[in-house]
Amino acid sequence: MCADLPRSSFGWPLWPMACENVPATIGPVTNLRHLGHLLDVEPAVLKELAAGAPAFYRPFSKQDKSGKVRHIDNPTGALKLVQGRIRRQLLNQAPVDDVVQGGVRGRSAETNAAIHAGSSLVVKVDIRDFFPTVNSRMVKRAFVRLGFGRKVASLLARLTTIEDRLPQGASTSTDLANLCMSSVDGEVKRLVGPAVRYTRFVDDLVLSGDFDGVEMMSVLCRCLRKHGFSPHRKKRKSRVMPAGRNQSVTGFTVNRKVSLSVEERRNIRAAVRRLETSQLVLQKDLMSCWGRVRRLRRYHPKEGDALMVRLTKVKAKDEPVG
Repeated sequence: MCADLPRSSFGWPLWPMACENVPATIGPVTNLRHLGHLLDVEPAVLKELAAGAPAFYRPFSKQDKSGKVRHIDNPTGALKLVQGRIRRQLLNQAPVDDVVQGGVRGRSAETNAAIHAGSSLVVKVDIRDFFPTVNSRMVKRAFVRLGFGRKVASLLARLTTIEDRLPQGASTSTDLANLCMSSVDGEVKRLVGPAVRYTRFVDDLVLSGDFDGVEMMSVLCRCLRKHGFSPHRKKRKSRVMPAGRNQSVTGFTVNRKVSLSVEERRNIRAAVRRLETSQLVLQKDLMSCWGRVRRLRRYHPKEGDALMVRLTKVKAKDEPVG
C-alpha cells in the first residue's frame, strides 16, 4: 500500500489508481481482497461504503425535452469514485453482444438506427420504468455470471444499487442494465431467428425485416414479461412501422437511409428562428444551435447549409453575450 493515502469524506483511506498494476482482464474473483486489488480500494473501505451507500446520494429532479420530469439519484463522494472504478476496472472488461447498441464505446443511437435502415417492417418495444425495474437480485446474478463469488457479487450489488433498484445518474447503471438484459437479448435472438435483425438501445428493443409485425411484437412483450420487465403500452413507445409509414428508431428516420426525423428538423429550424428574432444572443445558446445545425447538415446537406448561412448572419449581427 502507498504511503499518505487520500481519504474519503468519511475519513476512509482510498488507494490511488497508480499504486498498483491492475490487470486488463478479470478472472474468478472470490474474495474481497482480490476485489480490493482490482479497484485499488481497501476491502474494509468497500464494506463500510456498501453499508453506508445511501448517504452518498444527492437526488434531484430534471425536466427532459419532452417535458417529463426525471428523478436523478446523483451519487457523490467516495461512492461515486468507487462506482467509477467498478465501471472502468470491472464492467468495461465484460463482453458485450453485438445487439447491444446503447452505453457501449463505438456504438450509438445512429449505429443502432443504421442496422434497421431500408427495412420493409420495423417493430419497436420500449421497456417501462427500466432502471427502477432492475433490482439488486438481478445485479447480483449479473456479477456472479461474470465470475464473482456470491459474497463479492452481493457487496458489488450494494455499491451499485439504491433502494433495490439501479440509480439513475450512476456511471455503472447502464452497463449493469445491459448485463442484466443479456438473458433477454439471448432469448429474443433465438426466438426471432437469424433472418430478423434485432438490436437493443438501453430500454428500446427493435426488430426489422420481413415478418408478421403483430406476432413479433407479441414475442417481444412475452419475453420481457417472462424476465420481469413491462413493455410500454403507449403507441409512440411501442409500435409496428411498415415501410409506407414513418419508421423511427432511436430518434432517426430509417425508411430508406438514416436521417433526422421530421420533428427534429422542425425543432432545429425553430431554434435558428428564435436566435434570429432574439434581442440578446447568449454564447451557450448560439453554440448549442451550431451543434444541432452541424448534425442536421450531416444528413440533410442543403437544409443544413442554408441554416448555417442564417446562423452566420446572427453571429455577425449580435455578438454573443455571456
